[in-house]
Amino acid sequence: MTGERVDGRGQRLAWGAGSFVVMCVALGVARFFHDNDLLEGLDKFFSVIGGTSGLLALVLTIQALRSAGSPAHTPGRHADSAVLDGLAAAVEQVWRPELRRRRLANPHPLPVAWTTVGPPIADHWSNIRSDGDPTPLNLDDCLDLRHPDALHQVLTDKRLRGRVVILGEPGAGKTSLLLREALRLLQARIPEDPVPVLLRLPTWNPDEQTLEQWITSQLATEYGCRSPITTGQLLPLLDGLDEMPAPRRARAVQAISNTFDLDQPLVLTSRTTEYLDTLTGLSGTTMAAAAVLELTAIPADVVRAYLQLATSRPGDWEEAFDRDTTQHGGRLATALNAPLWIDLACITHTDPDQPDNQPSRLLDLPDTETVHTYLLDRLIPAVYPDPPEPDPTGHTWHRADADRYLRKLANHMHRRNTQDLAWWELAHTLPRHIRLASGLMGGLAFGLTIGLAFGLTLGLTGGLVLTSWGAFQYARLSWCTRNDLPWSIMAFLADAHRRGVLRQAGGVYQFRHGLLRDRLT
Repeated sequence: MTGERVDGRGQRLAWGAGSFVVMCVALGVARFFHDNDLLEGLDKFFSVIGGTSGLLALVLTIQALRSAGSPAHTPGRHADSAVLDGLAAAVEQVWRPELRRRRLANPHPLPVAWTTVGPPIADHWSNIRSDGDPTPLNLDDCLDLRHPDALHQVLTDKRLRGRVVILGEPGAGKTSLLLREALRLLQARIPEDPVPVLLRLPTWNPDEQTLEQWITSQLATEYGCRSPITTGQLLPLLDGLDEMPAPRRARAVQAISNTFDLDQPLVLTSRTTEYLDTLTGLSGTTMAAAAVLELTAIPADVVRAYLQLATSRPGDWEEAFDRDTTQHGGRLATALNAPLWIDLACITHTDPDQPDNQPSRLLDLPDTETVHTYLLDRLIPAVYPDPPEPDPTGHTWHRADADRYLRKLANHMHRRNTQDLAWWELAHTLPRHIRLASGLMGGLAFGLTIGLAFGLTLGLTGGLVLTSWGAFQYARLSWCTRNDLPWSIMAFLADAHRRGVLRQAGGVYQFRHGLLRDRLT
C-alpha cells in the first residue's frame, strides 16, 4: 500500500510539472501570435472550452448528488416563513452597512423631492388607483427632515396599488431613495409579508433569462437564498432600467408588467430620458398600474437647512447662501439642488480648519456645470488626507497614488462600458495574449492535477475558478510593474469603499456615481 501511495504521489507530481511546462509553452505561443488574427479565434475557442467544461462539471456534480440519494427539499408552510425571514435578514445585512457608508443618513436623510406624472407616461388613474376611481391624485412631496417617511407613505397609500416608477436625472437620488426605502420596508415588515429585495436591472439579459429565472439567480448570488420563492412573495425594488442596453429596456418593461399581478407592489427606477425613449418604442404601452414620480430640484430653503445642520460650519453656509441670494440670484442653490451635489458639498466643505474649502469659494464659480466639476474634483483630496493616515488594515494610501489608481480603474470600466467593478474582470487590463495563456493554462494545470488526485468534478470546477484567479494574479504583477494599481488591490478597493469614493452593490464595487467615474476618465 505504501508503494502505491508513493507511485500515486509521483504521478500527480509529474502531471503537475507537465502542466506547468504546458502553461509556459502556451504563454510563449500566445506571445508569438499577439499581433495575429488567430488570437481572436483562440480566445473564442477557449471560451467555448471553458463553458463546456463548466457544463460538464455541473452535470457531474448533479449526478453525484443524485447517486448519493439526496432528498429533494419541499418546504412546508413553516419552512416558507423561515425562508422569507432569512431572506429579509440577508437583505438587511447587505444594505444596512451600505446606508451608513453612503452617508444617506449622516446624520439626517439627504433630501429628495418629486412631482406626480400622469398619463400618457403613467397608466390611467383608474388602473393606478386600487378603487378604480379615475380622479388624479397629487403625490408631490419632499423627503426631508420634516417628512422622512414621504416615499414610504406613497408606497403604502391604500388608494394606490403600491406600484411606483421613479424617474430622475443623474444625481437626483434614485438609487439612494430606493436603498433607504428597502430598509424602511424591512423595518415595517411582519412575518408572512412579501420581502422587499433590491435588484439591479443591468444584470438581467431578457434574451437569455425570463424575469423569474433572473430573480431566482439574483436571490442566490446577491443574498445567498437558494430556496424556492415565488415572485408573489417578494416586493421587487428594480433599480437602473436606464443602465440596460436600449434594445433590452422595452422587453424588460413588458416582462415586468406581464409577470407581476397588478395588485403586487413594486418599484422601478430609471433616468427620465431613457424611460421615455423606452415607452416610445412600446407604442403607447406603459408600466401597468404604476404611479410615476419624477424627482425634481430640491427647494433652496431645504438645501440651506440641510447643509447648516449636517456640517460643522452652519455660519459659513448661512453667509454663503445669503450672498448667493442677494448677489448671485440663487445660482449656488440651483447648482446644489440634487442629493449628489449636496452630499459632495458636505464632504468637501466640512473641515473649517482647511483654508481652501470655504463654502463662499463656490460663489466664485460661474455656472452650475463648473460647480459640479469642482465638487467632483475635490472629492479625492477631501477623503485622502495629506499626510496620509493608515486604514483599519494598516495600509497607507497616499493621495497621489490613490488618485492614479482610481483613474486607472475608471478608465478600465469606461472601456468596458460598465458601472460594475469586479475583481475577476480586472484581468482584462492585460493584453489578450497574456490573459489567454495565463488564465487558461493556469486553470488547466490546476484542473488536471486536482482532477487526477481527487476526481474529475472537483478538478474541472477548480480549474474554472483558477482560470480567472490565475489571470488575475498575472494582472497584479503587471500593475505593480507599471505602478498602475497596488498589489493589495482588494484592500485598496475596500478602503475606497470605506472612504465613500466607491459603493458596493452585491458582489461588485461601483464609483459612488457614474458621473464620478466619467470625470476620472
